[in-house]
Amino acid sequence: MTRLELDALKTVRVVERAEPCHGIMQPGGMTNGSEIVDTQIADALREALMCSVFISPSDPGLTYEELQEIGRRAGYRDGEVNDALRQVANNYTGRDRYIPEENIFIHGLTWMPDNPELRDFDAFDFIVKALNERIRDDGIREAQVDRGVVVEQAVGSGLNRTAVEAAITYMVFGNLLAESNGSLRTTQVMGTIVVPGDRWREWKRGRDVSWPRPHRARMRPIVSDVIGRRTDGRPSHVEPLAAFPDALDRLGFRTFKVWWTQTAREMLTSDPSSAATARIVLAAALVEGALTFVVHHARSKGLAVFQSSDFQKTPEHWKIVDLIRSAASGGKDAVLTQDAKVRAETLARARQRIHAGRMMVEHPGGPPDIKPEEARDAQATAEMVTRQVLEWLDRNPPN
Repeated sequence: MTRLELDALKTVRVVERAEPCHGIMQPGGMTNGSEIVDTQIADALREALMCSVFISPSDPGLTYEELQEIGRRAGYRDGEVNDALRQVANNYTGRDRYIPEENIFIHGLTWMPDNPELRDFDAFDFIVKALNERIRDDGIREAQVDRGVVVEQAVGSGLNRTAVEAAITYMVFGNLLAESNGSLRTTQVMGTIVVPGDRWREWKRGRDVSWPRPHRARMRPIVSDVIGRRTDGRPSHVEPLAAFPDALDRLGFRTFKVWWTQTAREMLTSDPSSAATARIVLAAALVEGALTFVVHHARSKGLAVFQSSDFQKTPEHWKIVDLIRSAASGGKDAVLTQDAKVRAETLARARQRIHAGRMMVEHPGGPPDIKPEEARDAQATAEMVTRQVLEWLDRNPPN
């Protein structure tokens, strides 16, 4: 066993024997000066970055926005993700992508089994054996294989293309191989390369040793979905409020993306207990905005929705109640379901608390208190309306 493998085995045993932290630092946390970072979140993001190598090996890594989206879908909050990223994503590529830290690949080149395992060792072995053949024939200084050719040979032998590309990317990131102008070389100065699958099987033979990856199974499907959204036409975000700025681009309202994002962020961060009115007002603004931005598109396509003469006027004259009512009309062209219409109308009425004169008339004895549940329901209504607008745009896409 090599020195590197012995060190890796010692690390696994230390991790297995580690005791929980006590005192002011919570279990799963680590301190960096005066800053405490949750290592569970950092480890989850590391796994997300590694999954990207195996899901999209020809275009690996994740953008900041993708990491934020992955963090939210994994149940973490934006601030937690930002703090963890300072510990994790220190390899920022020139393509606006974060990739896994180099030391993770270096450890991986001990070929110790992971649990669960991402690496297809048949793919790794095919690449290494092909390069070893060139080393034997041409010598280590001249030996090289064409990446495209060796990938096609591997696929022709029955291997999965993505697994083969992932094996190459993994070994290049780990500095076992060097790539230049489409050719692969070894970085070793002498001898053939150890066949990864042989070493992996040695680890497993007679020992129950593996490196635990507890977040991997949870992160992989999330990363796969987020990467898939780069090219399949779906919004880059699952959450409707985060996805709507992409729709503004398609509708020709790019200059309103910042307004939408700021309004949504203020609503989401407002406390439903101490700032219930603020959350309701902001939720109503998002509902009004989502409907306002699609009026021109609907009318220009001749759809049966938003055809009221009210919308022949300029937008500053439009009222939220008219937008909601018209959005739920038009039969098959309707934007909103009747359930969404009722909820949006309830939200519009609750928003009237900002008008003192209206409250004097409607509540002469004083307006009733707003409960936190009403504020939370306002957010749910904004999300429902926005999602239905996005779905309507999918059915009636802009030209």
